[in-house]
Amino acid sequence: LAFLAASVWLVAFHFMYASNHENKALIWAKLAYLGVPFISVALYDLAVRMRGQYQSQKIFVWGAWMVSGIFTMLAFDSDLIARVTRQWWGFYPRYGQAGPLFVGYFGVMAAGSLWHFYQPYQEAKSASRQRMVQFVALGVIAGYLAGVDFMAKFGPSIYPFGYFCIFVSALLVFQGIAQDAGGTDAGHTCTGPNAPPTSTSRDD
Repeated sequence: LAFLAASVWLVAFHFMYASNHENKALIWAKLAYLGVPFISVALYDLAVRMRGQYQSQKIFVWGAWMVSGIFTMLAFDSDLIARVTRQWWGFYPRYGQAGPLFVGYFGVMAAGSLWHFYQPYQEAKSASRQRMVQFVALGVIAGYLAGVDFMAKFGPSIYPFGYFCIFVSALLVFQGIAQDAGGTDAGHTCTGPNAPPTSTSRDD
């Protein structure tokens, strides 16, 4: 769901950058927020599911989904997306009064998801599981570096390179999934005092 939300954002921003008219660019900027508010909550949802804590946090998770939906609705008003301005890379949105509140909410959910991604790494019983969680967590961190895109929405003319962060994030997450699917502890030799005896057979 997080990558689906990110895809909505990236596709809409592509058309926003390609727009020749301010009104058309503003429409695409607002359409992007059919996805943007749901990125962090989707990752939080995934993180608590990986820890097996979804049932205990179900009310909080669903509440966060609802808050994200409210921010999506605000995007179609001037409270969140006030206008677009032309930058050297194309049109780009400027936040309204609800902008700081949204960034704060996004940051809290991002921090929470990172915490919950860290815990499965500590709790993992196998090396392959640890590698999987490590790659996924690094992918999430890389994805959150796309938060630099928020800065230009407040005024500074800083190039939004979030699309590259999402690309790196996808590579890391898919690598983590591949590690978990193909990983096995069979190749790891236990050398501790409780290691089971090994036997070899030879045909003479």
